[in-house]
Amino acid sequence: MITVEDIMTRHPKTLSESDSLADARRLMTEYEIRHVPVLGDGGKLVGLVTLRDVLAASSSVMDESEDQRSVHDAHIPLSDVMTNTLDLVAPGAGLRDTAMLMRNHRHGCLPVMDNEQLVGIITDTDFVEVSIHLLEQLESGDEIDEAALDSVDDDDGF
Repeated sequence: MITVEDIMTRHPKTLSESDSLADARRLMTEYEIRHVPVLGDGGKLVGLVTLRDVLAASSSVMDESEDQRSVHDAHIPLSDVMTNTLDLVAPGAGLRDTAMLMRNHRHGCLPVMDNEQLVGIITDTDFVEVSIHLLEQLESGDEIDEAALDSVDDDDGF
């Protein structure tokens, strides 16, 4: 069985709850990512900030210059905009159940937790990568090779 651990992004980029909206925007832009786990004291997962959260929190200054938006965003802590009620998934969870959870709750990602430690993140992009790989195998007439799925790059954005 293919599990979350096989396709998740390990060691995701993170921010702390005291970081600002500007920090989140900068990290997302630099790494071309849309989801950032937020850590509290001791590295404990306390929330998640998404590109949608960043855009919504900045919507009142969208017509302003980039400098004005940066000043605005620098004064908003992530704790004010992050989602702090999260669905989580374990590394050994099956992909089908995980995909259904994401679809049913309209999640773009799920933090992957092992013994209360953040070990990765699985995103809708990870599932698209698997789908592309499976479609390529089907179109070429090859048998679906589960071992080859492990080679799907897990260091892409999330």
